[in-house]
Amino acid sequence: MPPKYLTEFYALMNHSREIRRLIVNDFLKGLDIKNYTKPLSELQQNLLNIEHKGNKYKLYFDAEHYILADLTYEISEIEKDILFCQSGFEAVDNWHLKKHLNFNAELDETIHFLNNQDITHFISDRDGTINNYCGRYQSSIQSAYNAIWLTLFAQRKTKSSTILTSAPIATPGILDVNVSPENNFILAGSKGRELIFEGKRYELEISAQQKDKLQELEQKIKNLTGKDQYKKFTLIGSGLQMKFGQITLARQDITDAIPKRESTNLLKVIQHLVSEVDPEGTFFRIEDTGKDIEIMLTVSDNRSTVKDFDKGDGLNFINKTLKLGLEHNNCLVCGDTHSDIPMVTKLFYRNDKVFSIFVTQNPVLIRDLKKKLDQNKLLIVSNPDVLVSALGKFSDTNKK
Repeated sequence: MPPKYLTEFYALMNHSREIRRLIVNDFLKGLDIKNYTKPLSELQQNLLNIEHKGNKYKLYFDAEHYILADLTYEISEIEKDILFCQSGFEAVDNWHLKKHLNFNAELDETIHFLNNQDITHFISDRDGTINNYCGRYQSSIQSAYNAIWLTLFAQRKTKSSTILTSAPIATPGILDVNVSPENNFILAGSKGRELIFEGKRYELEISAQQKDKLQELEQKIKNLTGKDQYKKFTLIGSGLQMKFGQITLARQDITDAIPKRESTNLLKVIQHLVSEVDPEGTFFRIEDTGKDIEIMLTVSDNRSTVKDFDKGDGLNFINKTLKLGLEHNNCLVCGDTHSDIPMVTKLFYRNDKVFSIFVTQNPVLIRDLKKKLDQNKLLIVSNPDVLVSALGKFSDTNKK
């Protein structure tokens, strides 16, 4: 039965997660996965049968109000998993070939780039880099074919593989959308302030005063979003994410489902709440992306000045905590936005054996990458499908 409410839609996508985990586990055990075609097809049909308005889908957050959702990610990734279960990786690549201009040329270039490197450690952002973007984080469930390609790469070609994302670890976080088998990846959330590996969780220590301020602000925002007027913001886009050392609240999604006046008003209300908790601006910084309101705990750098915590800081914490030795080994770092650049620059400062692949068509980002990074150790591709397919195919080569 097709879902009507957003909550029902998320429940359906969570069901797809469990099916995909079974597919991944069975495939890696060498078992037949064709029998999963039927439940995946039923899921896809339920999505396609959601009430339409134009090319968007109506999803209600209460009896009267709804958003018009673009479900391209959810529907297309299930379609690719169906093809994968029926006919394998080649069928998925054929789908990509029809979707992306110059897919084969970019794929060959990326595999050639990988063949010219020795990879010991792999560090990557998730969304927009090794996973296609989705309009709602809660439904950005990893595809089975994607998980298998990345897992084979991690197992065969690396000593360690880290997924470092701005999203939290859980509720909802990367653990809720990941379908890869446990212990193949270090999963790091909140820009690297928290991570989980081999069943053990680690968190970057913050002061008691910072914890108190963060908890006070979290409670104020929970109280706000519990009201009918603001509840819908927890159900669109990034939703409400209580990260470790950071809070994210969506004020808009990629389809502009929320009227501009309401979205702008939410930003003003959040700014007021932050100023109540932190009137001097000592503990928090607010970053507004236009879609998300990011509220971040500040940190002190080596010069004792206050700065935003970035993914480079997070990678340093991961490296030190798990004793990975990133500064002594060849590292492949992948990203898709300016926020991913510090992962490369802070690592390169101590290790010149760092090379990177960025997924972008943004001319400003491309310009900045070429300014800040060694162009001989940089490759730019246009979409995540190229990168993931290349990593999967590279895992089948004999090169260690």
